Amino acid sequence: MKKVLILFLLCFQLSALAQDTLFLKGQCKNYGDSVVLRWNVDQAEGLFHLAKSSFVIERKAPFNDGFQFYAKQAMQRPERWNLSSFRFDQGAVAAASLQKILALEEISSLNPAEHLNIQNELQFLWATLSFGADVNIEAANQANLRFCDKQLKQGLLYQYRAYAVGEGFISDTLYFFPGEVAIADSAANPEALEKEGEVALKWAQSAGATAYYLEKKEQSSKDFKPINGRLISANANASFLHYSDTVENYIPYAYRVLFIDAFGDLSAPSTSVIAMGRDKTPPPAIEGLRARELANGALIIQWQACEKAHGERGIALGIRAEDGVAYTPITKQLLDPGTDSFYWENPNQIQDIYLLAQVVDTAGNPAMSGLYYQYKDLVPPAKPQGLKAQVDSFGVVKLEWEMGTEEDLDGYLVFFSNDSNVEFSGIYNQPLPGNYFYDTLSLNMLNEEVYYRIQCVDKRFNRSLTSEIIKVKRPDYNAPVPPVFFDFSVQDSGITLEWKLSSSGDVEKQWLQRIGAKDTVWVELGVLDTSFTDKQVKPASWYFYRLYAEDDAQNRSPGSSGLYVQSANKHFKTEVKVVSAVYDSLSNTVELHWDYTDTAIRAIEVYRGPSRVSLSPMPGKIAGDQRVFIDRKVERNKIYFYAVKIWFVDGTETKRSIPVGVITGN
Repeated sequence: MKKVLILFLLCFQLSALAQDTLFLKGQCKNYGDSVVLRWNVDQAEGLFHLAKSSFVIERKAPFNDGFQFYAKQAMQRPERWNLSSFRFDQGAVAAASLQKILALEEISSLNPAEHLNIQNELQFLWATLSFGADVNIEAANQANLRFCDKQLKQGLLYQYRAYAVGEGFISDTLYFFPGEVAIADSAANPEALEKEGEVALKWAQSAGATAYYLEKKEQSSKDFKPINGRLISANANASFLHYSDTVENYIPYAYRVLFIDAFGDLSAPSTSVIAMGRDKTPPPAIEGLRARELANGALIIQWQACEKAHGERGIALGIRAEDGVAYTPITKQLLDPGTDSFYWENPNQIQDIYLLAQVVDTAGNPAMSGLYYQYKDLVPPAKPQGLKAQVDSFGVVKLEWEMGTEEDLDGYLVFFSNDSNVEFSGIYNQPLPGNYFYDTLSLNMLNEEVYYRIQCVDKRFNRSLTSEIIKVKRPDYNAPVPPVFFDFSVQDSGITLEWKLSSSGDVEKQWLQRIGAKDTVWVELGVLDTSFTDKQVKPASWYFYRLYAEDDAQNRSPGSSGLYVQSANKHFKTEVKVVSAVYDSLSNTVELHWDYTDTAIRAIEVYRGPSRVSLSPMPGKIAGDQRVFIDRKVERNKIYFYAVKIWFVDGTETKRSIPVGVITGN
C-alpha cells in the first residue's frame, strides 16, 4: 500500500497536473541605465511548467494607476543555446542539466524505486541549472530566468510584476521594486597560511555571493590570473571557504578573491595577501641523548653527532626542573651540528632535570629530543615526628604530624592495622603531599582499637623509618552480648540465680532486672558475678528476672532470655533467742524470758519436754507483745526443757528456738 502511494505522488509531481500551482521567487537590480529581473521556480518540478509556458513582464511607471504589458519571453530548448558566448564552463553544464530535466518529463511509467531515484536526480539537476544561470548571463536568458529592461527614462523608477502563462497550472506573481543604483561590493580579504609546498587560503563568505574564484600573480608580474579552474560555490552552512594552492617553496605570490552574484556580476577584488610555500620539514632529531653525573655535581650531556645532510644549522640545549613550566637555555648560542657533548655545571644544583636537545635547520624547523635525569640519592628522609590523632562520634579520624624539612620530600605513606603486633597495611599507597590525613572507621567492627603509623618518602623513593604507632579508639555503638541464665534454686531464705557471663570482652558491669507484681527492681552486679540470691522476695510470689551486660561505652545489651521463678511458700524468720529460764522454789514455777525485735507477731507458742528432742506445745497461745512466760505446772526434782516459736501476721514463722533446760528443786 505504501509503495502504491509513493508511485502516485511521484507521478503527480512529474506529470504537472492541471491543479498544480507554479510558485516563483525573484529579485532585481538597478544598474542606472538598465534594470535586471531574476527569478526561479520554488520547486524543481516547476521547471516542467516553465518550459511550456511564456513569461509575461508588466511594467508600471511612477504616478500611473496600473501595470501595463511590457514584454513576453519563453525558454529556449537547450540544443539551440549559443554555448560559445558562455563564461567559464557553467553555461554548458546548465544546458545539459536542463536537457536532462526536460527528458524526465517524458517518463510515464516506472517502478517506485526508479521514481525515487528520479526525484533525487531532479533536485540535483535543478541546483546545477540554477548555479549556471546565476554565474552566466546568457544561460539565465536562454533558460527564461532573466529579463533586462534597457528602455528607461532618466530619473524614473519603474515597478515590475511577472508571471507565467500556460495550460494546466496556476502561476504565482512576482513584484519587483528596483531601488537605488547598485554599487559593486568587494570580496572579503583572504588569510593565508604558509605550508610545505602549499599556500592555504581562507576567506569569509560575502552576502549575495553565488560563487567565488581566486587570482594570483608573482611579485614580478603585473597581472593577476585565475587559479581555480572551476568556480567555488557559496556554502550557506559555512562561515568561511578554503582553497589550497600548490606552489614551489620560497616563491612569493599575491592572492585575491572575487565573487559572482546571482545576476552574473563580478565583484570588486579583495585586498591581496602575499604568501609563499615554506620548508616545514624538520631535520632528523638527535639520537642517543644521555647524561653522566660527575663528582662535583656537574653533568656531561652526550649524543650522536648530526650528519649535516638535512640543512642542520645547529643544536640548542635547555633544561627544566621537574616542577618548572618552561625550558631555560643552557647554551648561549647554537652548537655546531657536529658536536656530540656538552659540559653543564648545574649551578642551582637541581636534582630532577628534564633535558631538551633541539636540532634547528636553516629554515628554523626544530627537531626535539628529551631526557629525564635524576641525581643519585640514597639518603632517606628523617623519621616522621609528632603523629597524633582525633576521632569524632562518626568514626572520622584525623591524623596530623610535623612536616619534614627535606628539600626533596615527596610525601607521606599512611599505614593501618587492627592489631599493633601484626603487619600494617597501606591505606594511601602514593605519597601524600601534606601533613594530615582523614580516615573513616567502620562502626560495625567488634575490635575497639585501631593503630596507625606513617612513613616519609622522598623523590628518589627512599623511605624513612616508620613513625611511632598511635592508637585510636573506635567509637563504640555495638551493644555487648547479654549473659545467659543456666540454673536457679528456691530456698526459704530467697531465690538463687546462676548464669554464664557475656561473651563480649568490653563488659564493665552487669544488671539484674526483677519484675514483681507491683514493682520493678534493678540490681547492679559485678563484672565477674555469676550468681545472686534475691532475699527480698515474698513467700509464694512469682518474679520475672532478666540479665543485661553494659560495656565501657555505656552500651547496654539486649535483655537475656527471661526467667519466671516462684518463691518458697513458707518463709522462716530468725529463731527466737531465749535469754533465761529460772526456777522459783518458793512459788514452784519456771519463768522464761526471750527477746525479738519484729513487732508484726500474730502469736507465740512455748514448747516443753523432758529432753531436747521430746518437746510438745503447751496449751494456749501467748500474745504477740509478750516476752515472758511463767510455767506454773511443774513438779519438783525434775528436769524440763523449753523452746519458743513465733507466728507472724504475714503468714511466716520462726523455727523453734534452741531448747533451754532447767532443774526444779525440793
